Amino acid sequence: MIFELANILDHQTCNEIIEFYEANPELYCTTNAQEMFKGTTIEMAKVTGPLAQKLEALKTRVLIKAAKFYNVDELYVDYWNIVKWAKGKRMEFHADNVTETREPHSYCGWRDFSSIIYLNHNYTGGETVFKHQEQRVVPMKGTACLFPATFGYTHGVSEVLEGTRYTISIWMTKDPNHCWVK
Repeated sequence: MIFELANILDHQTCNEIIEFYEANPELYCTTNAQEMFKGTTIEMAKVTGPLAQKLEALKTRVLIKAAKFYNVDELYVDYWNIVKWAKGKRMEFHADNVTETREPHSYCGWRDFSSIIYLNHNYTGGETVFKHQEQRVVPMKGTACLFPATFGYTHGVSEVLEGTRYTISIWMTKDPNHCWVK
């Protein structure tokens, strides 16, 4: 099931995250599992100070909500980052833990749930589209979209037609051996 959580993050904090992202290009990841994300993400481990504390609180809220919605005792963050989607960016349909042939990804096959937190909505396009559910999630600032990371929730991102899309991606696992450690 796909859940949308309005106001998981206040608008001021959304703005602070975007400002942090734009003010710190030296933190952009230049190595990543996917070519399309090189130079467009910041790993949460690189965020420090009061903003890092706000992000830790956000992570806790998302983990608690996801565990409740999906009836899971414990969830751990596998990986999370801030992502900038410039005009023209899009993402093809994919599942977050398996390939098109339903084989586990070697680098993230243990992921159980995913979350996208929209940091802004002053752009056109950039909707999260779920293939099998024939559902489109229209981004709203401060809203989170939670869903299983499985093939049944294959999803993509429609092309950003105007403006810039900013998100936080959080991937969660039931396996404590794959817990994100800062």
